[in-house]
Amino acid sequence: MKTKDFLSAIIKNSIVGIGVVDSNGKYTLVNSIWKTMFGYTTEEAYQLNLNNVTPFEDFERSQFNFEKLIKGEIKNFHLEREYIRKDGSTFWAAVSVSPIYEEDGSVESVIAFIVNIDEQKMAEHKLKKSYEQLKNYSNEITRNNKELEILARIDPLTEIYNRRGIKNEIEKEAYRAHRNKTPLLVAFGDLDNFKNINDEFGHDAGDFVLKEIAKIMLRVIRETDAIGRWGGEEFILVLPETNCIIGRHILERIRRIIDETIFEFKGSKMRMTITFGFCEYDTEGDVENCIKKADIALYKGKKSTKNCVVSGE
Repeated sequence: MKTKDFLSAIIKNSIVGIGVVDSNGKYTLVNSIWKTMFGYTTEEAYQLNLNNVTPFEDFERSQFNFEKLIKGEIKNFHLEREYIRKDGSTFWAAVSVSPIYEEDGSVESVIAFIVNIDEQKMAEHKLKKSYEQLKNYSNEITRNNKELEILARIDPLTEIYNRRGIKNEIEKEAYRAHRNKTPLLVAFGDLDNFKNINDEFGHDAGDFVLKEIAKIMLRVIRETDAIGRWGGEEFILVLPETNCIIGRHILERIRRIIDETIFEFKGSKMRMTITFGFCEYDTEGDVENCIKKADIALYKGKKSTKNCVVSGE
């Protein structure tokens, strides 16, 4: 059997699409699988050029690879690419391309073995899309969990730490103070006669005052400090690297600002004072004992003059 006849027999009986183009890119031979893939008859196929089945965005790459083969600069190549069918639709294919040589070693034609991988590509696309969706869901869950974690530690009214959140801050700062042998101050602040506000002006007015008190404290304390709502009208402050002298100065400033502030709510004007009890944490002791001493100091202040700052030392 002659070489060309043998080649034709291989092409005709192959289970993959095979197309042969000349050095100008014009189709000279296609098999039945190729025709089924592309939707052309044999006569139509022989009127086509390689560019006729190549998407516009792939022209440059296709021409570059083809010219490399024709010039003998590359022996073959394998890639995945899209082709255009007769009806204008496209499909993905895995392609292996090799030159066919003349006797003198020049390239006579180029042969391409084509396997339709549309289903594989669709599956990959779906898998990628599913992965992206799963990744987005995972990120959303992570964000939601972080938000829930924050919400679990924040008082919804005043937007400062709640009891749970501030206790975590106390424990964290106590550990740091113990490790670094630095001072730490814990202070309780309780609004004086707060019940009168609720009784006279209503709970909405009371809520307004609580939020304004929290804002005042936040303006005075440092970014490294923490403040929480211990419960009701009682607040707790955690002041790292702060001794009794500096701590008293900070608390006195807060007390004075609150004492001098007129709280206006829906036409009503209200005054408020606060009593503080504080204690400096003994880095070799128990932080719970420090909290207890600050609470006892607060109780003493409430029993005496109120509107004062009392040390638990």
